[in-house]
Amino acid sequence: MYRAKDIAAMLNLSPAAVSLVLNNKPGVSEEVRHTVLDKIKELGCEYLLKRITPNGKTIGFVIYKRHGRIIGQSPFFSLLIESIDNHARKHGYSITIIHIDKTSLLESQIEYIKSCNCAGLIIFATEMLSEDLSEIKALNIPFVITDNYFVEEAVDSVAINNEQGTYEAVRHLYEMGHRKIGYLHSKIYLTSFQERKQYFFAALKKFGIKGMEKYVYSVGYPEDETCSDFIKILNTTKDLPTALFADNDIIAYGAMKALKEKGLRIPDDISIIGFDNRPTCLMTEPMLTTIDVPKDVFGALAVSALINKIESKYDGFLKTEIGTSLISRDSVKHLD
Repeated sequence: MYRAKDIAAMLNLSPAAVSLVLNNKPGVSEEVRHTVLDKIKELGCEYLLKRITPNGKTIGFVIYKRHGRIIGQSPFFSLLIESIDNHARKHGYSITIIHIDKTSLLESQIEYIKSCNCAGLIIFATEMLSEDLSEIKALNIPFVITDNYFVEEAVDSVAINNEQGTYEAVRHLYEMGHRKIGYLHSKIYLTSFQERKQYFFAALKKFGIKGMEKYVYSVGYPEDETCSDFIKILNTTKDLPTALFADNDIIAYGAMKALKEKGLRIPDDISIIGFDNRPTCLMTEPMLTTIDVPKDVFGALAVSALINKIESKYDGFLKTEIGTSLISRDSVKHLD
C-alpha cells in the first residue's frame, strides 16, 4: 500500500507539497497538483485523497467489475447513475462514484472506499458473485445491491424479476404455436443468466413441453463471439428448434447474425426472443421481440432502500424485484 511519502519520492517532490494536494489545500502550482493526481490515479491509490463533502451525507455508487465483459454492455448503467444521482439529491445526499476491479489489488481499493466516508453504498453488482460480498460486508457500511439478487444472502437488493420475464417469453412462444423451443446461454457466468435458464425450463414444464435440453446452445459474449460460436453450432446440426430464447438481447442479436449468415430467415425459419429491451432491438432486421425492464426505477428504489437503512437503522433486509413486460415485435412467427 502506498503512502504520501512514497508518492513524494517517486515524483521528487517534498512530502509537504504532496500533502497539500492530498488534502485539497492551496500552496502548490496547478502543474504540481495535476502531476500528483495523475500519479495517484496511475497507481490506483485514490484512498490517499481527502474526501470533503458539504454536509457529510454521501452515497457511494460502487461499480463492481469482476471481468468487465458484461458491465460495459449493460443497458442499465447510464440510466442507473442518473436515477441514483437525481433521487439522492432530493434527499440531501451527494454521490461519489467508486470503481472496484477484482483483477487488481483489492486492498488499496477497499481503503479508498473507507476514505470516502460514505453514509452508505449502492453496489452495481451485475458481475458480482456471493463470494465477493465478504469485502463489502467487512466495511460495516449500509449497502444495497442492484441488478443482482443473492437469494442465499441476507442483503438488501433491487433486481429484475427474472422468473416473470422468462415465463412471459415462453408463454408468448407457446401461444404463437411453438413446441420446440431452444435456449441461447452465455458461457460467461452471471447470476441473472443462470436464473433465466432455470426459469426457462420451469416455464416449459408448466406448458407440458419436455426434452428441450438438446436445444440449449452455449455461446460466447458479446455478439461477435455469440455469432462465431453459433455459426459453428449451425454447421454441425440439422435438428433445430422452431424458436430460441436468449439470455439477453446481445446474445439474441449475435445469434440473428449467425442465422442470417447461414441463410436462415427470421422468423420464417426460426423465431427468436431476447431480454432487456435494448435500443438495438429496434435496429435489428427484423425488429427483436424482447422482455422489457423499466430501467428508470432501479435508481429510485435503490436510493430509497439505502436511505431507509441509513436513517432508520433498520437491521433487517429487503429484496425488491422489478416486474417485466413482453414487447412483441417481428422476430416471432405464429405457427399454424
